[in-house]
Amino acid sequence: MRKQSARQNRSGGAPENPAFSISPDELREDIRRTKDSLDYALDNFNHVTDPVLIDYYSYTLKAAQIRYQFLLKQAKYLDLTSCN
Repeated sequence: MRKQSARQNRSGGAPENPAFSISPDELREDIRRTKDSLDYALDNFNHVTDPVLIDYYSYTLKAAQIRYQFLLKQAKYLDLTSCN
């Protein structure tokens, strides 16, 4: 018996929304804040020279990228655009 994809519902149809409940306005705001964090981390990563800070901003940047991608997937799932 084949395991079901985590993205499919039990009937094998369309993907289920991951356990993430947030209003469209909150999601837009979270995307904006995460994008700001991403920009901030990238700017700092590009300007630091201390190896410890390079590591720190490298991890911070990666975490912000992953969160941003997750939030964009949520927005896409909800068919959310900036005009909705």
